[in-house]
Amino acid sequence: MKRYLSLMLATMLAALAYAADGDVFTYKGINYKILSESARTVEVTENEEAKGAIVIPASVVHKRVSYSVKALGNGAFSRSDVTSVKIPATVTAIGDDAFRDCARLTTIRIAGGVKEIGYGAFWGCESLTTVTLPKTLTTLGERVFDNCSSLRSINVAVGNKHFCSVNGVLFDIRKTKLIRCPEAKIKCVIPGSVREIGSSAFESCIKLTSITIPNTVTKIGATAFGECLALTSIKLPESITEIEDGTFSGCSSLTSFVVPNSVTSIGWGAFDQCHKLKVVTIGKSVTEIGIEAFSFADLQKIISLNPTPPAIEDYSSFDGVSTDIPVYIPKGSLNAYKSADGWNQFSNYKEL
Repeated sequence: MKRYLSLMLATMLAALAYAADGDVFTYKGINYKILSESARTVEVTENEEAKGAIVIPASVVHKRVSYSVKALGNGAFSRSDVTSVKIPATVTAIGDDAFRDCARLTTIRIAGGVKEIGYGAFWGCESLTTVTLPKTLTTLGERVFDNCSSLRSINVAVGNKHFCSVNGVLFDIRKTKLIRCPEAKIKCVIPGSVREIGSSAFESCIKLTSITIPNTVTKIGATAFGECLALTSIKLPESITEIEDGTFSGCSSLTSFVVPNSVTSIGWGAFDQCHKLKVVTIGKSVTEIGIEAFSFADLQKIISLNPTPPAIEDYSSFDGVSTDIPVYIPKGSLNAYKSADGWNQFSNYKEL
């Protein structure tokens, strides 16, 4: 009987000595979750209470077993009071929202090893001034640096085969796509090699007053210039065929805009909340205008060059715009505009 009890006790102690996938533990003040017990790998898990300077080790010990730190999990330090972070070369991934709203974070050092940075990883890090992406990085999620109001420069380590930086602005390696302009930039020159301006590329660049887009650009992503509060003028090249959702939403200093004749559609909320936008010229190829496209713009005049009224998805396309402002339309198209849904809300038509 004693032998049986001893055997049972030994078995229980042995079981307690081993961990399982998904187990969470704390090592030197940082919380980790076991990714694979068999592979001896962990990720940094939620540490909302973390503060000050953080150095993440390459390996940690739990129940006398050593584990390699392979990732920073989703929301790992989100909303914490960390001021600086050093990430070891063992880490290959930084998860979604890993440092979201870390308002006091000023410095982050990412060793060569990280291949992927997830969605919104540094969103709201308003004290971060510069960051260097490692040469190993292959995948960068969307909105990684949104609301980083002090960010002046996004650099890329020499040898990266997927990304590059010019004057602190982030591009793909061929410089055909402008991925992100840091929000603290006052001006940005777009190279002639650029074909695409990515979604949110200039969003919340509140110091940017004007920008020239070369005629090599054929695509501008959603909210690309959203909340550029100081932007007073911008000219789109005839190479653009679509103004996407929210592209210029919240550009509260924009006073006039000409939609090129090459554009066929204006997306949802494209000029929403452009409170000083007084005159808009809609190109002759525009066939549809999205919901809330010009809502609460201070329009005093609309010029539409298409003899066929562009389809308006909803009366809210011009929500908050006076219905008796002058609307200039091509000669001979008066009856078409007066009878078209959405356009028939306006009363003061004038033929060009």
